[in-house]
Amino acid sequence: MHARVVEVVARIADSVVDLAHVGIRGRYRIGTAPEVELPVAAGALRAFPVLDLGFVFRRPAGLPAILHAEGTSLPITDAELRLRPGWRIEIPLGRVTLSLALVERPRIAVPRRRAELRPFVYGAAVLVVHLVVWAAAMLVEPIERLAIEVEAAPRPPHVRVAHVEEPPPPPPPSKQAAATGGSAASAPEPDGGQRGPRDPKARAIASARQGGMMAALGDLSALIPKVDVRKLVNDSVFYDEEAATRGNFGNSRRFDPTKNCTDCGTVKTGRYATVSKGRGAGEDYRLPGEVAHPQPLISPCEPSDCRVTGASSLAIVRHDVDLRLGAFGYCYQRFARKQLKGLIVLDFAIAPDGHVHSARARGLDEIRDCIVDVLNVIPFPLAEAGTTVKYPLSFQPSS
Repeated sequence: MHARVVEVVARIADSVVDLAHVGIRGRYRIGTAPEVELPVAAGALRAFPVLDLGFVFRRPAGLPAILHAEGTSLPITDAELRLRPGWRIEIPLGRVTLSLALVERPRIAVPRRRAELRPFVYGAAVLVVHLVVWAAAMLVEPIERLAIEVEAAPRPPHVRVAHVEEPPPPPPPSKQAAATGGSAASAPEPDGGQRGPRDPKARAIASARQGGMMAALGDLSALIPKVDVRKLVNDSVFYDEEAATRGNFGNSRRFDPTKNCTDCGTVKTGRYATVSKGRGAGEDYRLPGEVAHPQPLISPCEPSDCRVTGASSLAIVRHDVDLRLGAFGYCYQRFARKQLKGLIVLDFAIAPDGHVHSARARGLDEIRDCIVDVLNVIPFPLAEAGTTVKYPLSFQPSS
């Protein structure tokens, strides 16, 4: 196979100073610029393509060019001319003569490089050997299973506060003293003549249980609980209506207040007596500090909902708050006008000395202030720096 190219020869006299073969997509430039193929000083030419794309000859302006074809020589007056086979064009450039001719040149067959297969064969062999060794190890040697003990932390249960029952009442007065109309103060006491229990609250409860026994107004006022928030947080002891009912507080007997009875289950203060509107003593009658609802179910804060930032960890904050869930339950029993159900979110800060400040709560407006009072007296461990906490609590009625 042959390829058609333009043979460009530059001579000085009979000496060849440059020889080039330019394809159909090639160029041959002359001038004084650094990128030209033949550097010559030909007028003001810097980079003039005497041979352009497609075997097109371009004559420099002001320079002669001679066409040699079929034994004749003719001057070229055209600015551009496409070369044909058998033509030869000469351009005198001072001492250098440039000759262009379209010739046929044989194509040089370059053998394709043989692909090197040895790296691929080696890699395949190594892979096969590794697979065989691995399969043999799996078949011969049994797999040893590692025994890892996983201990799942139990979810904290709903906390209910254990109630402390009242101390047992003193023995009632004898029937003989009640029949004669004598006061309990004049009757002899087993403890040496003292007037009942020394504790005012116990003395008022004893008066209520005995029904017809006189009780001073100071003793009766002891029945109204005064909320000591700090004591409530420490031991969560408060009035339990169910426990009082099991202890037969108020006697719970049917009675007719229009008849003269000495044991009607009423609390007397001088000439006046508190009388129930229901069928028995104690019905539809509430003391000011009495709880209104059973202890609720309080769901502790889940780790995904709690936000603890600072020196104290989430585990420490959860431990100290969850220990006081019974005190939060008291706020529900004491101040909720109906059985509430919902979420209350606590936002507070813990100082390095363990005291709570900037405490506030969102949700369940009826018990919110009491919840904040309880939160303000919860003691936390000492820390190197302060801690900010966002702690949601969920309240559910127990029945």
